[in-house]
Amino acid sequence: MEYHVYSPNDSGGSYLVEGDCRQVRPDILISKDGVIIAILDAKYKWYKKIGKHADKNNSVSRDDLYQMITYLYRYAEPDKKVVGLFISPVKNFSESPDSDVKSLNNHENHKIGVINLDIEQFNTSGDDNKTPFSLKTIQEEEVRFIDNIKKYLIILNELNPSSSLLMMWLL
Repeated sequence: MEYHVYSPNDSGGSYLVEGDCRQVRPDILISKDGVIIAILDAKYKWYKKIGKHADKNNSVSRDDLYQMITYLYRYAEPDKKVVGLFISPVKNFSESPDSDVKSLNNHENHKIGVINLDIEQFNTSGDDNKTPFSLKTIQEEEVRFIDNIKKYLIILNELNPSSSLLMMWLL
């Protein structure tokens, strides 16, 4: 099995409409044996869940949800399991990534979720209770983030739990 983590921004993305119209580019794609299995898009918004209603209780906005659906439409094969994940910079208190993974209606192979990378903890402006900004704390958060991505891929049955697929991100 060959895994590949890359940014379509490096190659200019992909066009949604014929005639090279409407280029779409998520931030990160993960493929296995040449087939995309995860689409990640970073948002500097306080998302913690897909939610039932847009923009309420830290739920993903309607526009961002439509954007991820567009990425899934363009990059994911209809018969393959793919997860689209929003990366949000806040701590999510749920340690169970499957608690808010939602399948798309009529496309149960395609799922959408939110994964959090807690960088807000390093914002020390005006608050002495924040985590000190250090390489060690950043690396610890990075390991937690990578482990959560692996959990999502395990949910899709696309990754063996003992695999070190994403450890290259630690370099």
